[in-house]
Order: sequence, then structure tokens, then C-alpha cells
Amino acid sequence: MITKEILTPTSRVNMGYATVDITPPVGIYNRMWGAAKYDTAIGIHMPLRADAIYLSDLKNAKNSFLRIQLDLVYLDDGIRENLIQVVAEKLKIGKKQILVTSSHTHAAGMWCPDRFNLPGGDILKDYLSGITDLILPACEKAFANIRPVEINYSQGWCDMVADRDSWDENFGGRVCGFNPGVVSDKTVSVGRVTTDGKLYAIFVNYACHATTLAFENRLISPDYIGPMRKTVEEITNVPCIFFQGASGNLGPKYGFVGGTKIAEKNGRWLGYSALSALEGIAPPGEDYIYRGPVISGATLGVWDFAPMKDEHIKKSMIFEGGMYEVGLPRRAIGTEAELKAECLDWEEKSKQAEEAGQSKDAIDYRARAERARRWVTTVKMLPEKGNIPYYYSVYRLGDAFWITVNGEPYSKLQTEIRKLFPDYSFFISGLEGQTFINYLLEEESYGKGLYQEEPAVLAKGCLEIVIEKISEKINELIMR
Repeated sequence: MITKEILTPTSRVNMGYATVDITPPVGIYNRMWGAAKYDTAIGIHMPLRADAIYLSDLKNAKNSFLRIQLDLVYLDDGIRENLIQVVAEKLKIGKKQILVTSSHTHAAGMWCPDRFNLPGGDILKDYLSGITDLILPACEKAFANIRPVEINYSQGWCDMVADRDSWDENFGGRVCGFNPGVVSDKTVSVGRVTTDGKLYAIFVNYACHATTLAFENRLISPDYIGPMRKTVEEITNVPCIFFQGASGNLGPKYGFVGGTKIAEKNGRWLGYSALSALEGIAPPGEDYIYRGPVISGATLGVWDFAPMKDEHIKKSMIFEGGMYEVGLPRRAIGTEAELKAECLDWEEKSKQAEEAGQSKDAIDYRARAERARRWVTTVKMLPEKGNIPYYYSVYRLGDAFWITVNGEPYSKLQTEIRKLFPDYSFFISGLEGQTFINYLLEEESYGKGLYQEEPAVLAKGCLEIVIEKISEKINELIMR
């Protein structure tokens, strides 16, 4: 027998949690998709949430961080910075201790200041001007509700996700959709939070674009994430908090629909998988130990749960890490003036096609205008020259690492990290920080005509640099 004990991956920390409804009013500008015919939301499928999770060292309360998880595509950089500033001042913690990530639900719309002059933009302006005041109470409550907890980790598997880099022979080009010929990363990582032995919360980390609801949808929705949380919460009777994974090349197998039925199916699918993974975790405070042989009809090797040894308990209390930065090379892109001209040109073509009764062409041209409009916003935010500052956080919490990165990295980020460090559990999330970063593709995926390369500002090889830097930091934290 190779080993006689299976240690339960565990973090022992102080934790406070609170949530708040951040659902906007009906009528708000809610267009995310270039192919959409309409700009405003006409209803609500399920509420949007902001979850605040405050974690600190059991031995040193100042060693801490706050994770704010939003049911949004992302939060505009200026608004996010204001949120961080206000929260830091109220809680008296450093701004680098505050991480803001998003579920990336595309049914929450593209909510940026550059949309204020579009239909529903007046409602959007009022909503975004008050979003910090909406989220702040949850952060304060999480900070006030802090208590010792034990987080136990497990992994499951869910076939809801699929690779989305596909080739359409009839179209003669690449499309962003289900590719059955490639095996995707289907890992579901879960965390069971208990306090005094009682269930307190559930974490679910899964990499899959929230794009079930697409260009025909006009309802505000957290997409599959809302039904997933509902499924888990109905069984466990505690909050379920979702962390989006490294999903740059991943999306739902069943997606791009207008109705909510498939989003609910996808959510239950993931929820059941998360619940299955939860059932495989040992009881709180226990590991799985080999007891020895028992003579029966066969000679049995008997295992049983047993209290964690002091050595494992001590290791589970490690709390180290922080926010880090690396400069990454940029791709060559157009100027703001060129992109504005391109946007106006596509808008004019769309108008002319509509007047000529060419509705399909009008929709296509409008989608092209939307792509150019996003580039204008991106270019405005980029540093003028030189490498682009890229931020990532790595925290070691006992037997687990919590990692966030800018942009939308391909799933290679999480599969490589797990492969390099098989003895640890991981929560890995993108979409933290600067919104202009966009996609980080694998080196071999550049030059293939993939959609993700078009909006990418970082050069080929940057994903591999980020993986290397994170790996170095993990090694450093393990060796301390």
C-alpha cells in the first residue's frame, strides 16, 4: 500500500460573508451581443447578486483580503476603482487587499459609461452611479460577521462545458461555438465552509462562459449561475458562491439561446455536479485513515475517518500571499481615431442596409460597429507605450491556493497549475482588475483566425508568462 492516510484539503481561516441584490431596473441598456436587434432589457429572469467574502489569518487579523464577486460581465475600471477606494476607507484595509471578480454573465449587458447616450443609457447612468453604495453594505457586513471557519475542498466533473474554438467548413472560417472534437477542462472545484461543525457556505469554481442566453434574450439574468446556486442552496440551506474559472476557450455545450429553459438546465447540471463533489468530502476536522486488515470471507483492508493530526491542523492554518504585477508585451492595434472612423462607417452601412430592406446585412454591420466601439473603449484605457502592467493575486490558505488574474485566460492556466501542483486544491478565477486586458490565448492558438485573438491586447506567449509567474509564486509560498 502506497499511503495509509488521505488528507482532506483544508483551509482554517477567519471568514465573513454577506450578499446583496444588485438587479437593475427593467428598461436599462442591456445590449451585450453584436447580433442583438434591441438595446434594452424588458424583464428579469433571476436576480443578480454581489457576494462579499472577507478572509483573514487566524493568527493575524491584519493579514487578510476581501473578495467581491459580481453577477456582471465586468465592472468598468473607473467604477471598480471607486468601489475599491470607498471600501478600503470604510474597512480600513489596503486597496491591494480588495479583489473584484465577475461571473461574466452576458445577460447583464455591457455596462460602461460609453453607453450612456444609447437607449436605456439614462437608467444605466443612474444605476452605475449608485452601485458602490449598493455593494458597500455587503462588504461592511462581511467584515463585521467574521468568524473562525474550516474550508474543505473537493473536485468533481461536469460535462456542461465545451471547447468553443471551432471550424465551420461551409462558412469557411472559425466560429466561436461548441467544438465536439476537442476535450475541454470539465473540473468543478468546490469548497465546503463550516463553523463549529455546522455548514455555513458553499464555494463553486467552474470555468465556462456564461453565454447560454445570447442575442435573442432580453431578460436580465445571471445565466446558468443563478439556477446553479438555487439548486445547491435548496439542498444545503446555505449560500452558494460562484467563482468563474479560466474560461477563455470554454462555453456551454448548449448555448446561444433566447429562452431561459436551457440556462436553467445548464445551472441544474452544474449544481448537481457540485453537490456530488460535496458528498465526497470527509466530515469537518477529519482525514481518511487506513485502520488495518480484518479477517472475513476475504482479508479486508479497512479505512475510516479520524480526527486530523496536529501537524495537518497547523498546515491548514497557513495564510500567505498577496497581489503581484508583471509587465507583458502588447499586440499592434489601431489608433482611437481609426477605430472611431471604423465604428461610424459600419453604423452608416447598417443604416443603409436597413433602409434597403436588407435586414441580415444590417444586423451584421451593426455587430461590426459594436466590435469597433469596444475597441475604442479599450484603446482609451491602454497605457500609451511599453509593456502593459498585468496584475494577479496568489494566496495560500492551508492546503489550497486562491488565485485571480486579469482578463479571460484560456483554460491552460488552470490545467497547467493543477498539473504542476497536484498536492494542493485551487480556486482560479479570471476577470479581476483591468477590463481592457481581454483574452490570453495559448501560444499555439494565435494566427488561426479565432475570435479571441481579435480583441486581445496582449501578445503571443503572455499566457505562458503568467503561468510561469504564478507557478514561481506558488513554489515560493510552499517553500516558506
